[in-house]
Amino acid sequence: MSLLPLTVFDCIRRACRYNLLDAYAPSDAQYQLAERILAHASLADLLRWRTVSVAFRKAARRKISSYSKMHIRVYDGLTELRAKSKCKSEWACSANVLLCEMDTESVGICIDSKMNWKDAKAMISLIAIFRHSAEQVYMDSPVVDLLLKHLNSSKVHSLLQLLTQKRRESFSLPTPISYFLPLDDSHNELVLPNRTAVDSGPFFPRLKKFTVTADKSQLTHLSRIISYCVAVESVFEKEDVDLVVLGESWCRSKQRLFRHVSSFKHWLDASSLGVKYVQQFQEKPKRAHRTM
Repeated sequence: MSLLPLTVFDCIRRACRYNLLDAYAPSDAQYQLAERILAHASLADLLRWRTVSVAFRKAARRKISSYSKMHIRVYDGLTELRAKSKCKSEWACSANVLLCEMDTESVGICIDSKMNWKDAKAMISLIAIFRHSAEQVYMDSPVVDLLLKHLNSSKVHSLLQLLTQKRRESFSLPTPISYFLPLDDSHNELVLPNRTAVDSGPFFPRLKKFTVTADKSQLTHLSRIISYCVAVESVFEKEDVDLVVLGESWCRSKQRLFRHVSSFKHWLDASSLGVKYVQQFQEKPKRAHRTM
């Protein structure tokens, strides 16, 4: 569905607000109308229609907060799939990122393994939209790598802005002032900024279960995580989380691959989690022998 009919409807409502239309369309009725329309809308339309009016934005925010599970996966061939597909798949804008509703509580985000910077930026923006209500997050190791890289860049950018502002005000004002200015979250939620704002708390404030999966070719991403100098508390609160799972699809007997797992456990400080940290191995099933 297009955004134009909804925009035209809102313009007509505003132009006729002194006539009978305003009597039959108070603010509560507008919100109920927006809620009914968004109840059957796709996630892509849900994100687009937030800009129609305040009522649509409020209804969209409520539906976004109802998703408590996120699945972020990396697949091969998504770029070719989008080029060949004729169906109305839920692709995020012009990026090769697939967005889908798995059930009433789960959101799925898929990205191509051969991603570019536009794809990575779109994926991080989508994760940031649903992060506040996420209680269970399932990620492939390349996604965790990109997320920590983004958090590192955002913190460095915020620090540079703070130092620049402090230096400017030190020349203009003789007395020290507070340099921590409040952020306008309402504007950030309406239109995605170039840089996703990072709060003082963890990226996933309500996270209870964090699952990271990696196959043999993705294990190197686990080793790069520690190099970003981003504490695990910047991702989730260890005291509030109930379970952290590291799932592997490679054979346990290959000891040379364990150095990547050790780096991940060092970043996570797995010893402090105790029984909350679980490591799973999934060996490939052996081929059945033919019987003569």
